[in-house]
Amino acid sequence: SSELWGAAVVINSSQEPQTVTLSADLGEGKNTSSPSVIPPLSSRKLAFPIPRPTLAESGSTKGSLKLSTGASIDLNIRTRTARQMHKRTFFSKIDNSLQYFAVQPSSQDHEAGESALFLSVHGASVEATNQAGAYGSKSWGTLAAATNRRPYGFDWEDWGQQDALEVLAEAKRIYQPDEQRIYLTGHSMGGHGTWYLGSMHPDQWAAIAPCAGWVHFGLYGGGGVDASDDPIETLLARAYNVSNPLKVIRNYKQHGIYVLHGDADRTVPISLARDMREKLGEFHKDLDFHEEPGGGHWYDMTDDPGADCVDYPPLFQFFARHRRTMPAEAKNVEFWTCSPSVASQNQWVEVQQQGIAGAPSMVNLEQSAPLSRVKGETKNVTLMTFTLNHFDKSRSLKLVLDGQTIEDLPIGADGKVTVRKTGAGWVADQAKTSDKYPARNGWFKKAFDNNFVFVYATGGTDEENAWSYAKARFDSQAWWYRGNGDVEIIADRDFRLADFRDQSVIVYGNSDTVTCWDALLKDSPVQIDRKGVHLPTDRIGGDDLAVLMVRPRPDSDTAQVGVVSGSGVKGQKLTMAFNYFLAGVHFPDLFVADSSMLIEGSSGVRMAGWFANDWSMNGADMVRR
Repeated sequence: SSELWGAAVVINSSQEPQTVTLSADLGEGKNTSSPSVIPPLSSRKLAFPIPRPTLAESGSTKGSLKLSTGASIDLNIRTRTARQMHKRTFFSKIDNSLQYFAVQPSSQDHEAGESALFLSVHGASVEATNQAGAYGSKSWGTLAAATNRRPYGFDWEDWGQQDALEVLAEAKRIYQPDEQRIYLTGHSMGGHGTWYLGSMHPDQWAAIAPCAGWVHFGLYGGGGVDASDDPIETLLARAYNVSNPLKVIRNYKQHGIYVLHGDADRTVPISLARDMREKLGEFHKDLDFHEEPGGGHWYDMTDDPGADCVDYPPLFQFFARHRRTMPAEAKNVEFWTCSPSVASQNQWVEVQQQGIAGAPSMVNLEQSAPLSRVKGETKNVTLMTFTLNHFDKSRSLKLVLDGQTIEDLPIGADGKVTVRKTGAGWVADQAKTSDKYPARNGWFKKAFDNNFVFVYATGGTDEENAWSYAKARFDSQAWWYRGNGDVEIIADRDFRLADFRDQSVIVYGNSDTVTCWDALLKDSPVQIDRKGVHLPTDRIGGDDLAVLMVRPRPDSDTAQVGVVSGSGVKGQKLTMAFNYFLAGVHFPDLFVADSSMLIEGSSGVRMAGWFANDWSMNGADMVRR
């Protein structure tokens, strides 16, 4: 690559914030990154450029890292040729932090559009470099191994899913593979990642191959959601649907599947693979399945390059026989999703909005470019967009949907047609960035995106302000520890909208303590102060209410505002019980609990649910106790 980057974790052991700048001597003066503020007794991961060495062969080279404080650290940098397994770095759109992925290059050179690309996702506690090293070099393609942000990370869900997709995009940009030969595989937790990514983004792969993989938490380790008659528990269980590939199992129809598992696996039982074979066998016509006799969780039976539990020749032979279907060729699209914020796009159709958030949504559509027609049926979809660049745009579209026929729909210059479901049926419409749409669809955890920043309160009492700063610092360290990320922490008095354009903001406090509250949340129909949670028609009172909420940022079409709040110090401290940096844990747009939750569980949840698609409370999907 033209630029090389590294990252350092800088620790501030003092009781005061420190400003530190990293610099690297690139031979033509100093290339210095922006100064970064590190809170007291905290650490930050900061990126720095690496001078590009000129070397005749692989090995290592010496370097040093210099901080503006005067400290200097000697570095021993491993170097690799383009033919050797190596790391590449990129800046993530999630938080602008430096991330890496590993590459097992092809053994041969390829022109653009000629080679295959294999995305491999690793298991728990496994580095991406170890994952890439478990494969021998292939003559017909390059293997890229994403990181999941950490060796444990997010189980390839949430930000782990985003990391995998960012690596996929970066690997495509660099290696320019044949778009019809993109494959997905992974082992153990990465087997789950393969099941998960394969179900959420089925049009991205020609074939997938989960190895020793579990499907979802409910089937592995007892981490599922029990059935309940309680309305709030039922709503929260619906939020968990986005972690369950079985809710969208028919998406697997769109690609080939090769399942590889050892029959003596004591970590991920073979019964999970057999159960998926049975479920898929009811409708899937392109499934291959291999149980390795005596194979444990990790096994390697031969002396050939690569480990047999992942680099299994029949698996790659299966890949070689498959081609990815491109949009113009996708005559029929059956697509399921439980949230447009997690998965919305499939071939030439995008689900923009749901009727019931978190419940499965379905489109089963057939296209005909010669007839300029789309027909089919939907379930739990209220707004969707067709991208029909392969149609003749001078002709109008005929839409036959859910038994209704709409003639003469114009196809836009961008090839798009958007329709909305109303009480009178489907009508032509436009997606509005002020409403919910895939890039900004709510769900609390999605606020941690778009290069987000943390804003802590200074307008409250000493105790309230101390909690706000401590919680922001805690979350920043949790984010670094679990997500290998970097986030800036800013006092509310120093926050200016124009300085952080289109960045999502996480606010710690309430309207009585956060001085920039009105700039971000003045128009929110839900307000929080020391007296409680204020709704459009009444109030939930108390000084021990903890609140998580997400709202659209008012001056942006893409960014959101996440609120970590409490009606008093008791409620503010209760937010420590909400582990939102954990895969399988999901919060809707609004979540309100009181301190009885610590003893009584979900009966202490006072209110939970999603705002309406226009972000209002009118038609919101909320349950209140």
